[in-house]
Amino acid sequence: MSDREFLEYNIDNIFKNLLQAEYHAKNIIGGKLQPEHLSCINKHLAFVEGEAEEATAHCIVGEPDLCEFFREFLQKVKKLRQKIKKEGAGSELQHEIRKLRKEIEGRFKEYDTSECRVCKIIDNLLKSPKEVKKMGKISDNLEKELRDAMGKSPEALSAILEVLEEECYEIADHVRTNWQDKILAKWWERMGRKLGFIATEAKEELGDPVSPEEVKKLEQAGYKIKAHPICVISKMAKGKPREKAEAECLAEGKVHPISFWAAEVGYGRK
Repeated sequence: MSDREFLEYNIDNIFKNLLQAEYHAKNIIGGKLQPEHLSCINKHLAFVEGEAEEATAHCIVGEPDLCEFFREFLQKVKKLRQKIKKEGAGSELQHEIRKLRKEIEGRFKEYDTSECRVCKIIDNLLKSPKEVKKMGKISDNLEKELRDAMGKSPEALSAILEVLEEECYEIADHVRTNWQDKILAKWWERMGRKLGFIATEAKEELGDPVSPEEVKKLEQAGYKIKAHPICVISKMAKGKPREKAEAECLAEGKVHPISFWAAEVGYGRK
């Protein structure tokens, strides 16, 4: 591999581990944690530090203009790691890690989420706050798009919350930088953390669909597998009878996690 290819590898690993560290930091809701309770975040940041250190060498041949950026970035990561190891951290850690991620996104546009168009279903809400305020609620079209998205896939709830979470942090950055209003910025960050926590909880609760074949196998063995209630509710909202909704959810592998786990360990026979 050339120095340029090694550098690209370094950058990709930095971005991935910052995302993982930030994801873990979402779970710090209140109070301050001791260093030993932040070992997983420290591990990801250690990986970031190692990759950034390699990047300061690979950039010399691969991309000389980036060397100064990586030298400064490396010192910021080291400083944050040392702070965590000595003092621990609270909910502000997510913001500090996010600032590092934003530096990478700002320098390498292929990682920049600010121009992402995938989350189009809430685009009008995010880009037209004055219009939303004037209406007093979101537009009918946007509301329909949100309902349709969640009707087709209840898992869309966590994705929508994650986009709103990201926007809260974007607004907080804007307020802090352009308005110098630290109190309002912290309020937006607090809303972002709450949304992130709910998004994570929803994702863990809904989980990934189970193989329909696995559901049939357990049912044939005498276990009662129940459909996931959110899936059932979303189908009943479209006018389907409960029995049909439950059958469709089971056929899609969307099962109640507790009933599935109970069957896996040998409980829940009919």
